Amino acid sequence: MMAREDSWLLPRKYKIAFSNSDLDTAFATVSDLGFIARIKDGVRGFKVYVAGGMGKHSQPGHILHDFIPDSDVFLTAETVKRLFSKHGNRQNRHVARLRFLWNTLGGERFKFLYHEEKERLISEGLTALSAHEIPNVAVSQLYSPLSQASQQGFDLWSKRYTTPQKQPGSASVKVPLLFGMLEANKALEIAEAVAPFGENTIRFTLNQNMTLRNIPFEYLVNIYAVSQKTTTLSNSASVFGNAIACTGASTCQLGICRSRGALNAVVNRLKASSIPLDDLSELQINISGCSNGCGRHLIADLGFFGKMGEKDLHRYPVYAIVTGAIFDGNGNSRFAEKIDEISAKDLPALVEELALHYSAIKSAYVDFASYMKATGCNLVQEICDRLRNIPSFDADGSYYRDWDEGREFSLDKTTPSQLSAGLFDQTEKRKGA
Repeated sequence: MMAREDSWLLPRKYKIAFSNSDLDTAFATVSDLGFIARIKDGVRGFKVYVAGGMGKHSQPGHILHDFIPDSDVFLTAETVKRLFSKHGNRQNRHVARLRFLWNTLGGERFKFLYHEEKERLISEGLTALSAHEIPNVAVSQLYSPLSQASQQGFDLWSKRYTTPQKQPGSASVKVPLLFGMLEANKALEIAEAVAPFGENTIRFTLNQNMTLRNIPFEYLVNIYAVSQKTTTLSNSASVFGNAIACTGASTCQLGICRSRGALNAVVNRLKASSIPLDDLSELQINISGCSNGCGRHLIADLGFFGKMGEKDLHRYPVYAIVTGAIFDGNGNSRFAEKIDEISAKDLPALVEELALHYSAIKSAYVDFASYMKATGCNLVQEICDRLRNIPSFDADGSYYRDWDEGREFSLDKTTPSQLSAGLFDQTEKRKGA
């Protein structure tokens, strides 16, 4: 799509997601354009959602098509792109997204203009997207598997990070990466290790991790050995590999809090606790440095976004707490909602206490979301009430410093923004010149 001349007319962001079932694990229902796999009357295709998105003024997407054949995927994406090009707001980058166009036009008008534009593209003879099948076949017997007996900890690692595929004899392996960081030399080690298993092997996930697919069972021990050298998280419970954080105030001009420092503090606190962390394998903890949602706190089981507090003329970092996100492909998706707020200093203690309580009564609940609805939200508010009155600056100055920062908390930023909004503005200026 980027090779097309009119691709310079894209919205400021155009996030497209594909989910292979109504579980919507790729969050198609909250993306600018989302496709959820369907089979109707023996024809493969998709249900289509449009104009969703996270950040300020977040909203779930709206159903655009109940079903399209898979051959119409590119036609749909191109039509939506052109619709925005003609009717979207390009003067204000804060509303240069599809959800704002939907809200401005209204759903009925949006769909009318969409179908009008779609017919125009069909009459122009837009070429369908050419896609080919990707084989899911495990290739093996290309080198010798290691002895499982020589790999201490293999069974626990396998339980945490491997999943049998529906293809017989094959498994998927998660390689957990804190903050999605992977050194170049270690990436090369992984690439060399999986090269014998074919080209359809490496995936990068929404949770800033890596997944290795189509690994024959007998070679899992080889992958275990490589994973041990690649990331220290491979020796830890999978809850840490699930957790994500944006770059936060350390590099982002819009960031308020240092979200990566906060996540590090949470990880260290949980590791030092007596909590059976393998009982929390499904728990998703997401931290954003501000309300814009780059850490995707709105789709977490337990999400946080950075704010600023003030006491006696001294500022301190604060996190709002959100929970209750639900996603499915039948129009019932909703974002996490705010419960309360807590100081950044007390955030790890809150997570530890909540995780300890949940692990003790976990068997009574289907999942963490049902636990939060029944009792967890009340516990969060109780903890926040207990810790709400923070010490004065003179009594304990650590509350007034952010994680991984030695000076008093401030909103002043000295590093350039990593976001592309500045480039977008320059593009608009050139167009108007």
